[in-house]
Amino acid sequence: MKDYQTLQSLLQIKAPWSLIDFRFDPGRARCDAWITLEQPRGWFGFTKTKQFPTLTWRHVNIGEWRLYVHVMAPEGTNLTKQPWAGEVGQPFSRLLEKQIGDMLNYVHSPEKIGNLLGLETIDLTHAYSNGRLIAPKPIATYTKASTATDTNASSDQKDLPPPGDPIWLKIINETHPIQIKAIGLQLFLFNIRMQYKSTDNQELHSRYASECQNFFKRNQRQLAFELGQIAARK
Repeated sequence: MKDYQTLQSLLQIKAPWSLIDFRFDPGRARCDAWITLEQPRGWFGFTKTKQFPTLTWRHVNIGEWRLYVHVMAPEGTNLTKQPWAGEVGQPFSRLLEKQIGDMLNYVHSPEKIGNLLGLETIDLTHAYSNGRLIAPKPIATYTKASTATDTNASSDQKDLPPPGDPIWLKIINETHPIQIKAIGLQLFLFNIRMQYKSTDNQELHSRYASECQNFFKRNQRQLAFELGQIAARK
C-alpha cells in the first residue's frame, strides 16, 4: 500500500483518478503504471469493474527508471489537465513534453536528449513533426541585408524539387551537406539516415528520399533557411 501511495503522489494522480496497478522491471529499468477513473461501489462494498480503452504514454523518468503510463478511460474523457497524460496518438505525456522542450533550450542535439532520457529518436521525431515540441527561438544575429535575403529565398521556394529528384537522396546520404537550424529536421534526418545505413535495398532508399521530400513539403515555412541552401547548390 505504501508503494501505491508513493507512486500515486509522484505521478500527481488525484481523484477521481486512481492508480490501480504498477510493475517494475529491473532488467530493463522500466516501470509501468495503470491509471483509471475510480469506480462506484455496488452492494456489499464490491467495486463495479468496467473495461475501458487504454492509452499509453511515456512519462518523465523516476530516477533512472523509464516510466510508462497506461490510462484506462471512456472515449471522449477530458485528459487535458492531467500531467501524466498526453494527446491521443502522441508518444509522450504533457509533463515529459515540457521537460524535453525545456532541454531543447540548452541541449541542441536531439541524440543527446534521447540518450539522457532514454527516448527513442523516432518518438522524438513524431512528437516534433506534429507540433508537440517547441524548439528554441534562434538568436537574432543577422543583419537587415541577410534577413532580406532569407525572406526572398523563402518566397522562391514555393515549388519543391519532386520526390524523384536526386537531391533528396543526397541529403540523406550526406553527399549534399546543408546547415540545419530546425530541431525537427535534425531529428528527422538522424532517424532516416540510421535507416538508410542499415540496408542496401534501392527501393527502400527511394522511399526514404520520398519521405524526405514530404517532410520538407509539410514543413516548408519552418524550413525556409534549409530550402534556400538546396536551391543554391542544386
